[in-house]
Amino acid sequence: MKTEHHTLADGRPLAYSEFGDPTGIPVFHAHGGPDSRIEGRIFDKAAQARGYRFIVTDRPGMGESTYLEGRRLLDYPQDIAELPRY
Repeated sequence: MKTEHHTLADGRPLAYSEFGDPTGIPVFHAHGGPDSRIEGRIFDKAAQARGYRFIVTDRPGMGESTYLEGRRLLDYPQDIAELPRY
């Protein structure tokens, strides 16, 4: 498992990993709490077999992603939208 880091527009780092088929249909997985992008490992083989590319980020304040003060649930999709290549 390789972890990537992307710096968001507000300066926070967002950590993410990919699982499954690297050329497959992108699927974003939002882990529960407390957890992290590592949860994506449980989907790796099934995603490979079905042609899906699972992109799993660390939610703000979990894993290697920085906490966002005053964060709301609806702030998370904006973080995902800033990831490169999707």
